[in-house]
Amino acid sequence: KVIDYFLWGDLKLGKGDILLVEETDRECSRVTVKHHPDRTLLVSSKAVESMIFLKKIERLK
Repeated sequence: KVIDYFLWGDLKLGKGDILLVEETDRECSRVTVKHHPDRTLLVSSKAVESMIFLKKIERLK
C-alpha cells in the first residue's frame, strides 16, 4: 500500500493505492497498481525492499 504520493519510474502513485508485487525471478519484480492493470513497472526486487524501508510503501497483512 502506498503511504504517500510519489513518482516511481513512470508510475504516479497516490496515497492509499494498492500495489500488486509479483516476483518474476530472484532479482526482478513486476509492480502493478491494483485497479489499473495498465500501470505496470518492472523493477529490481531490491528496489521494492528499499521503498518499504524508506516508508514509501508498506506491506498489507
